Amino acid sequence: LLMAGHDSLEYSMGWVSSDGSVRTANNLALVVQDGVMPSDIDKWGLQRFSHIFIGSSVDWKWRTAKMWREYATSKGKELHIGQVGKLEYLKAAYNWGADSVDSTNFCRNERWDIVDEYHQWEEKTLGNYLPFTSENEKPVPLAKMGE
Repeated sequence: LLMAGHDSLEYSMGWVSSDGSVRTANNLALVVQDGVMPSDIDKWGLQRFSHIFIGSSVDWKWRTAKMWREYATSKGKELHIGQVGKLEYLKAAYNWGADSVDSTNFCRNERWDIVDEYHQWEEKTLGNYLPFTSENEKPVPLAKMGE
């Protein structure tokens, strides 16, 4: 339910049973959209959700990203940010500590140059760090790898 805020939250939580289990899978991302606050989610519980997924309008997404990063961390959840198809959004997602992002812009519009620019920025910004991989989810200084 795109751009539906509380209606989307209500719909998502309809899949959660009274015991906290999700009827479709063990790990899911809970999408938060315009107007939804952490207090709206707390009454439902997050036992079966592995991610908080920031969706909805661009303005709301970036205005609330820090709050959602802090909330996800406090609940032991990963943070995913949707629709990050611009270089500025990739940088912002990195700076807010997003664990994952998505966009169709790169392949739909053949804008792989944005990914290349991001990697160049990342290399300059992080310096002598390993890139993100499934083994190391945060940048790790190369000097610390042997420790």
